Amino acid sequence: MKGLTIIELMTSVAILSILLSTAVPSVGYIIERYEAYIAVSTLANTFRRSRKLALQLQIEMTACPIKNNQCHNEWGSPITVFTDINNNQTIDPDESIFFSTEMKNTSGYWQKKRLNSPYMKFNPLGHAFSTATTFLYCTYSSKPMLAKQLVVNFQGRIRVNHYLSGNGNPFASLAPLTCN
Repeated sequence: MKGLTIIELMTSVAILSILLSTAVPSVGYIIERYEAYIAVSTLANTFRRSRKLALQLQIEMTACPIKNNQCHNEWGSPITVFTDINNNQTIDPDESIFFSTEMKNTSGYWQKKRLNSPYMKFNPLGHAFSTATTFLYCTYSSKPMLAKQLVVNFQGRIRVNHYLSGNGNPFASLAPLTCN
């Protein structure tokens, strides 16, 4: 019967530790990339669903993060979709709540280009004339290649883009938004 010598065992442990030290950071990157994908997809799907409800029911739909029944600008909070009949960005007793989406983004944060409107609104034609804007999702690790932008145009169409252009610079349309 043949066993391992202490030299062979120490060499194996050293090689294994080198391999693990290079693999662990890339696993963290993969997890962070996945969480960024989930955060952007969740917000995009919430807006798509809101737009679809506005088109189907032929009423104006408001989507926003809610605190004390009022819209606010923390887009990592749960987002509620409701009919804001009196346009006060508050859920009143006579207004209907259609659904709420939990935003589980623990690895990053949201920025919004138009801070003066803490909501997204889709009219009965599906347009977002008054609230069309760009959102930027940045990771806490400040890796710009993981950042994504979510664009809602005037027609209410939603698309996801990379934060960086092909040459590694942020897109010009993101002027006030940057990942630090």
